[in-house]
Amino acid sequence: MIGFWLCLTVLALLLFGHALHLGFTRARPQDRRFLDPLPSWLRPFWPLVEVMAFWLRPALPEKVLDRLNRVIYQAGWRFWLSPPHLVALCVLAVLAALVLPLLPSLLLARPYPMALAVLLSLVLSTLPLLLAIRHAQRRASRIRQQLPFFMDLLVLALEGGHPVSVALSMSARLGIPGVLRDELNHVLRDLRAGSSRMQALSDLEQRLELVEISSFVATLALGERHGLRLGPLLRAQADARRNERFVLAEKRALQAPVKMLFPLLFFVFPGTFAILLFPVYAQWVFNGRFL
Repeated sequence: MIGFWLCLTVLALLLFGHALHLGFTRARPQDRRFLDPLPSWLRPFWPLVEVMAFWLRPALPEKVLDRLNRVIYQAGWRFWLSPPHLVALCVLAVLAALVLPLLPSLLLARPYPMALAVLLSLVLSTLPLLLAIRHAQRRASRIRQQLPFFMDLLVLALEGGHPVSVALSMSARLGIPGVLRDELNHVLRDLRAGSSRMQALSDLEQRLELVEISSFVATLALGERHGLRLGPLLRAQADARRNERFVLAEKRALQAPVKMLFPLLFFVFPGTFAILLFPVYAQWVFNGRFL
């Protein structure tokens, strides 16, 4: 049985090597002159990722590509990663999980740990996607934290008599460096490229998919459509965002004792009880030995 699995794994590796050879000869390397640099840990494996993405791209449905594209946009990785490359990373992680346990079994002449390989493949198959989702959540949290301050800058500029485009430019120039400032600079680049203001803001809303940004864009659209004063509306929104942030901080503070329960039970209390009971145990051993 073990020999059958080893032969099957070797055959799969040979087929995979043949597919890589065909991919390297047919796939065109991606032009990355106008893209963000790759992470340092990924650069040695990127040609392999490109070949895998070349084979997977025709087999991926449009709905899957759209969903992955939304996750990549929310994570801020759109300038160095595409949906086929993300799927290729997941597939390569599964292959690595199946091959890594094979090396000790061949070198040490031990049985192939099939259960360990399956467990590793299940864990690593979703790791790139989970990292992208986690990064998108952190990015959304930073945007929510920075949004009230940018709204205050925008209100000051609007009440100073500047138009909306100039107010957005001043907010992006004087705002806190971070995710929201980069997104506003992206909006300004779209405006300079010829897009209308509402189209650029609508693209911002579609990229981030946050309720707070949707409300902000809707307020600007309402003011532009009906000629309303944007200063009081944006000031009320900034106050609402601050109140939401304060309520969220209170909620997390109330959740802290529950989250601390597991570390206390399994890491703090055993050590504390060991320190407290050690003198009793030592006295019992001493008295029992020398009575």
